[in-house]
Amino acid sequence: NGVINIVTRDAYDTQGGLLDLRGGPDEKSVQARYGARVGDAAVRVYGMSFERGPSYLLDGGPSAADGWIGSQGGFRADWHGQNDSLTVSGDGYRTRIESDRGRTWGADLLARWTHHLAGTAGTVELQAYYDSSTRNALLTLDSERVYDVQLQHTFDLGRNRIIWGGGYRQTNDRFINNLNQFVLVPQARWFDLGNVFAQDEIKVTETLRLIGGLKVEASALTGTNYMPSVRLAWQVDERTLLWSAVSRAVRTQSRIDKDLVFPGLFGGGPDFKAEKLIAYEIGYRARPFGRFSLSATAFYHDYDDIRTTSLVTTGPAPIVFLNGLAGKTYGLESWATLDVSDQLRLRAGLTVQQARFALRPGANDLVGLQSLGDDAKNQASLRAEWRPRDDVDADLNLREVGALHRYHVPAYAEADLRVAWRPTEIVELSLVGQNLLHDRHAETMTQTTSRELGRSVIAGLRWSF
Repeated sequence: NGVINIVTRDAYDTQGGLLDLRGGPDEKSVQARYGARVGDAAVRVYGMSFERGPSYLLDGGPSAADGWIGSQGGFRADWHGQNDSLTVSGDGYRTRIESDRGRTWGADLLARWTHHLAGTAGTVELQAYYDSSTRNALLTLDSERVYDVQLQHTFDLGRNRIIWGGGYRQTNDRFINNLNQFVLVPQARWFDLGNVFAQDEIKVTETLRLIGGLKVEASALTGTNYMPSVRLAWQVDERTLLWSAVSRAVRTQSRIDKDLVFPGLFGGGPDFKAEKLIAYEIGYRARPFGRFSLSATAFYHDYDDIRTTSLVTTGPAPIVFLNGLAGKTYGLESWATLDVSDQLRLRAGLTVQQARFALRPGANDLVGLQSLGDDAKNQASLRAEWRPRDDVDADLNLREVGALHRYHVPAYAEADLRVAWRPTEIVELSLVGQNLLHDRHAETMTQTTSRELGRSVIAGLRWSF
């Protein structure tokens, strides 16, 4: 229900070269990077290649034939002026998956310009990107092209910090399927998605902040969706923060939801609406004493219009996608960090959650609520980061994951260990052990596949120059 935000390092911060080699029975990779100054700008280029071994069949078979190999390369360039900065980056990749003889390739290009306005007028950011991806698997071809532009303005006005802007995205996709009778109708389609948004962070007092925002998305495929949010934060003292939030999120319809057809049997989702969530959260973040910090969030999520695969008496076919499910999830998520000493740090995490979903009166779901997925009710982790000497690191990560009841995956506990030694300032040698407590264990299953992950050991060499 959140946003995954991946931030890559500025090219100014990655000058010089880096070579990273890793290898073991189940995984091999090589990565190289080089950064240099070009006038007042900085440029970084990189390349990488990897090979990952297959998982194991649950019935004891040696391999699930789902190994994965690939390569990727790209660049990033940054320029910072007195009032302006510019970033341009791009990537290209190719991968191959053994199980369906599938090959995937693609490329992307991004440009972002930031301008600092005079006085209190704030900052303007303009970003545009292009992304292309193609997957050619067993008797199928799936391709997509995305063009996206976004504009954002941030400024202060008295006690208010205001962010507003908008964006426009155009997507062209194509799906060819000669494996079975499922097709997208039409086979290829252009569709647009536009959005406008605004947020105001109000400094009510020196210790109390109120944030209100609204994002509106609209397109011919998805209709118009409104996503408001309100957040309140109270800085109780220098060591304690309390906060709460109410937000509305929407999963907009995809081409699969609307246009997937099996002639004579399945008629897609001509009446399918966006799935909706209202999230209620309350949180606590504190540093009770100097070396200990704690964060805890309680949540209650109210879902509506969740997708079902339903049998109908009227419509384009006897089976269609409808919005027949509703329900709730609730629980607690917490994290803590303790610096036992200058050499030892402990990190712990715990997630406890419950889910309650049911069909609406008169609704049916032929696939047994598979659209809900399957999440463990309990997850816990403990990580120890130990640096006995300046040139040695030892990190131990323990995790326990509860059972997945829908697909009969038992609960499991596992351990990962990484030991690294830096004989010089520019060389690091490492040894990583993953899933050390069991030869094999299952993490997920479906109705058609049951696979296990095994113990693995990877050695690494990292050289900076």
